[in-house]
Amino acid sequence: MAGWQGWRDFIPGKRTEPAGAPPKQSRGSRMHAKPCVVDEHGKIWDVAVAKANNVSGEFFHSKKEAARWLELRFLEQAGKVRGIERQVSIPLHACETDFNTGIHRPVLVGKYIADFRYFDIASGLFVVEDVKGMARREDLYKWKAKHVAVEHGITINEV
Repeated sequence: MAGWQGWRDFIPGKRTEPAGAPPKQSRGSRMHAKPCVVDEHGKIWDVAVAKANNVSGEFFHSKKEAARWLELRFLEQAGKVRGIERQVSIPLHACETDFNTGIHRPVLVGKYIADFRYFDIASGLFVVEDVKGMARREDLYKWKAKHVAVEHGITINEV
């Protein structure tokens, strides 16, 4: 090991970064969208920049979700949709059977949180939307979307 002298400081199981190198990002920070804030004028701010500039506004989990919110607000002002709601919780139930009595009863097993729900005036229907990036369609999301469709008859529109 004549070329690399760092082996003397090596600790098994501990990752060491070279001097001056940026810290390694966690998998979560690399894989997930960056949160943002939308101010009262409709400008989308990165959370860190918003905190530094004391910008108050609504928090969103991604810039794509914030852009969709602004688009829905524009459609509401144009009279195409109404009653926009954010982060709507939809309960998910399973059937529990008491084997002694044979009685079935629903049991809350979780919830699905939709990004948006609104009433589309043209179709006359309520719309439930979830903003997703291409790489974010996980197994848990797929299962919950199917559960919502079976239990409540709601099809989730992915944007």
